[in-house]
Amino acid sequence: MLIPYVVKDPATGSLLHGVFSPEGIVEFEGVMKDFGSMELTPNLYWAPEQKQWLLAHGNTGTGAQLVYEVITAQDARSWLADNDHVAAVERHFG
Repeated sequence: MLIPYVVKDPATGSLLHGVFSPEGIVEFEGVMKDFGSMELTPNLYWAPEQKQWLLAHGNTGTGAQLVYEVITAQDARSWLADNDHVAAVERHFG
């Protein structure tokens, strides 16, 4: 089963679509910052086969499925640090 994702084209700013395989992905749970929010806790995924970082986010109030967005390695590093995944920062970024 392949999972769809979106990525912003840096040249045009338009959204591009693709798919990634969940095979072998590494998941990192986000920290819930606002317990009264309808926002789901975002999770970050490392897809080693595609060499991509994907941020999954969505809204519990809409019933919509999660959206997987490709983010830069620098954004992934910041996300991991902000969500208390210090060992993962060291493992993936040295």
